[in-house]
Amino acid sequence: MEAVSISEKQAAEAAEVDLEEQVKRTDEQLDMMSWKMDNVEKQLEVPGAPEEAVIHLMKSVTELLQFRCARTTTSCAASWSRSRLYSGSSPAG
Repeated sequence: MEAVSISEKQAAEAAEVDLEEQVKRTDEQLDMMSWKMDNVEKQLEVPGAPEEAVIHLMKSVTELLQFRCARTTTSCAASWSRSRLYSGSSPAG
């Protein structure tokens, strides 16, 4: 009986060592995944608050409308009224 308990003990120790190695490898993989996700999130971040990005976009659209209206002979009243609704600016600037 003594021989059986020794082999069982050795098997349990070997299983424990294997399990510890698997946990270590899994932790390393999780750390790498976390690092990769952090890098992706940093690349996707827009500087400033979302509201600032929307305001910047609206200003850019207004500038484009002003440029287009200055270069064309067609009436831009509709464009200006839409742009003023979103940006709060007037045709005079």
